[in-house]
Order: sequence, then C-alpha cells, then structure tokens
Amino acid sequence: KQMIAAGADLVCLPLMFYFALFLHFDSLSLALVVEYKWPAFAAAVTAVPIFLKLGLYRAVVRYIDQKIISTVVLGSTLSVLMLAVIVHVMQPGHLTLPPFLIYWVNSIVYVLASRYTARGYFVGLRERSSKTRVAIYGAGKAGSMLANALKPSGEYLPVIFIDDSVQRQNTTIHGIKVYPAKQIEQLAKSMHIGTVLLALPSISRREQRKILDRLSTLQLKIKVTPSIASLVKGIARVEDV
Repeated sequence: KQMIAAGADLVCLPLMFYFALFLHFDSLSLALVVEYKWPAFAAAVTAVPIFLKLGLYRAVVRYIDQKIISTVVLGSTLSVLMLAVIVHVMQPGHLTLPPFLIYWVNSIVYVLASRYTARGYFVGLRERSSKTRVAIYGAGKAGSMLANALKPSGEYLPVIFIDDSVQRQNTTIHGIKVYPAKQIEQLAKSMHIGTVLLALPSISRREQRKILDRLSTLQLKIKVTPSIASLVKGIARVEDV
C-alpha cells in the first residue's frame, strides 16, 4: 500500500503542477508541457522524500486521522518551497509566485483526497471481508427491510436475495440481485456464502418447513429471522438473527 501511494504521488504530483500552470496561463499547450517538464518532474522528486520523512507513507491507510491534515500541509509547503528554489536555479525568471501558490493548494487537495479515498476503500474492504456473507431468502418487503437493517451491522453482509417468485427473480433490490432458489447451491460456492437468512414472515409453518427441508441438504447455516416489526420496534435486534 505504501509503495502504491508513493507511486501514485510520483505520477499525480506532476499532473497537479501542470494543472496549476493551466490555471495560471488559462491554457496548456504542448510547448508549455515540454518547457516545464523538468519542474514537473522535480515536483514529484522533491515531494515524495519529504512525505516519506514526515511519515505519510507509514501505515497511511490504516491509521489516518485528523493529524494528517497538518502533516500534509507541512509536507506540501516544504516541497513547494524546495521546488521554487529548484525552478529559480534551473529556469530563472520563468515562473512567478502565483503558479507555485496554485500548485501548493493543488498538492494539498490531491494528497488529502487520495489518502481519505484509499482509507475508505481499504476499510470498507476489510469490513466486508470480516462479515459473514449471507443470502436472504425472501425478496419481499421483509427481505428488503432486513437487508437495510443488516448493512450497518458488523456481523452480516447481504450478498444475494433468493426468491421463488418469477416476477422478482433477476431484479435488483438495494443493489443486491434476486436469484431463483435452484441456483442457491452454485451461488453459495461461487460467492462464499455461509448462511441463509429466512425472511418470509407471512408464509405458513408448513411452507416454512418445506423450504427449510429443501435447504437442509446444503452445507449452509439456516436462520429464521425475527419479524421486521420486532426489529423496527426494538423488541429484537440484528444480533438476534
């Protein structure tokens, strides 16, 4: 992850520098790109070692917090000052203060946005991998409400809906696809589903028994969920599933 972050900075910081030139000159021709290729290269070469020294690549995703804002501002300030000195030596008189100020803002926004985006992605990935992947049997109102109730929980991740209704099959509810019951064994293997939650509160006990008997042949945990009314009223909790 740290290598990826450093590599992304090496690519994106020169682009942020060129974007600053575009905002300053109101255009960016090929001639300008060629003329300022070394300053653009220096933008990355000066920033990455400074970011490394300040710890921006050390556990950058897992332990990101409010302190990163001041660290990024400090790192960007130091790197832009160093870049300004290098440009003044290499190409004296070519650039005034405004492009460097614009690049300073660009670099801060880019680094903060990239870190928070990466953190959101990897934290979400870790949370999804730690949850039990479940299929919800019943794509009606009860199943839909159950899926919504499970999403913020730390225990279950709804992956698919199973429903016997042809009208509901191949539709999508809250971004989760509905499949026929005959595909559940195949889907459980391919999607690593370990549990089926039965969300059919309106069916009779006899119908429920038929479904449970059919599912019992599969190597899956079968759980009958509390009624949605109980969840809504607080009588039952998601943990009671």
